[in-house]
Amino acid sequence: MAKAYRFVGDPRDAEHFERLKDLSEDEHGLYDCTHCFNCIDACPKDVAPMSQIMRLRRKAGSDHEIVDGNNGHRHEAAFVTLVRDYGLLNEAELLPRSYGGDSWFAKFHPAAGKELLSSISTVVTGVVRGKISPKIALMGHKLGKSDLTSLKRIYGEVEGREQRDELNLYVAGYEDDPEPSAETASSASESENS
Repeated sequence: MAKAYRFVGDPRDAEHFERLKDLSEDEHGLYDCTHCFNCIDACPKDVAPMSQIMRLRRKAGSDHEIVDGNNGHRHEAAFVTLVRDYGLLNEAELLPRSYGGDSWFAKFHPAAGKELLSSISTVVTGVVRGKISPKIALMGHKLGKSDLTSLKRIYGEVEGREQRDELNLYVAGYEDDPEPSAETASSASESENS
């Protein structure tokens, strides 16, 4: 994925849409990432592959509006809408919105109904074990009005920006790494110039 971003991030490349469409449709492509950070830990070159995957997702979904067969983009859009509108994620709404469309009426879409039916055994097991409250599943969690107002203000500011700033930087190191002293930095600069 990090290598794929080199092409998609290059303004000289004329096949951005085709590349992103292929990566979106691949079952082990863009939307297979689960944000576990294992790729960052395993990468020997400190490339931060997950950052490149997230950039690819933003370009595919936001810039090219690619709707993939894996429902990855629809799932992300539903997640964002639910948090923006209600302040908290309503898991019972997430599945139908991911498959049927990003609105309350999504649960009546045939694709959403099929997915809901396939999840019934999981829901029943969760209710029986006390992991799922039917009331919260149907009605969702509630967030205080002032907190919801603050959240909507944050979303308004971020979504109201004219242009998204996309940095193409590779950051190496860890937070715990000591900062180089001025003396170390100047001697490193001198050795590079020689």
